[in-house]
Amino acid sequence: MINRNIREPKQKRSIEKKNKIIRAGFELLCEKGYHNTNTAQIAKRAGVSTGIIYNYFIDKRDIFIAVWDYFATNMSNAIFSVLQTLPTDFDLEETITKIIDNIVLAHLSTPKAQEEFSAMSYQDSDIAEYIINYEENLIEMLTQVLASHGYHFTHPHEKLHIVYDMVENYCHEYLYHKHSCIDYTIMKAIVTKTIVDILK
Repeated sequence: MINRNIREPKQKRSIEKKNKIIRAGFELLCEKGYHNTNTAQIAKRAGVSTGIIYNYFIDKRDIFIAVWDYFATNMSNAIFSVLQTLPTDFDLEETITKIIDNIVLAHLSTPKAQEEFSAMSYQDSDIAEYIINYEENLIEMLTQVLASHGYHFTHPHEKLHIVYDMVENYCHEYLYHKHSCIDYTIMKAIVTKTIVDILK
């Protein structure tokens, strides 16, 4: 299990400094990758001393975990920014299309980070578990939001996990693989319709 036994900042200035370090770590992760980034580089990018970093983080790996939280929050916002503003009589297909578009945009801004997180999940069992917990919490939140809008269906966790994987795979295919034989407009329409059918 990941142990992050280190003090949490309480004052606004300290919180801002910690967030600056996280953003710097995220930028360098996207630019250079995890293994080509060190704490001295993160400190320089954040405009703090290396010693300051250890007031908030145990090591580079600990920063990576915080960077994952930052990334995961952006991904969750791409979903819930749509769901939290739904009218009572919302159209499911239109809503799914908006969510997919938002997730594509979130991926588009951070393609290198996505690759690094995927690679690290295979190399570090604790990080893999951390990511799995995020996915499980996300699925649970989606289940509750859909239920609050009257969508009650059998095996919600299983179905929503399939949906989650489908959207992730579509994003990766659209953004990174780019097969010449695929019409991605048609693919998105198929993914959207399949999700609607699953959630009926």
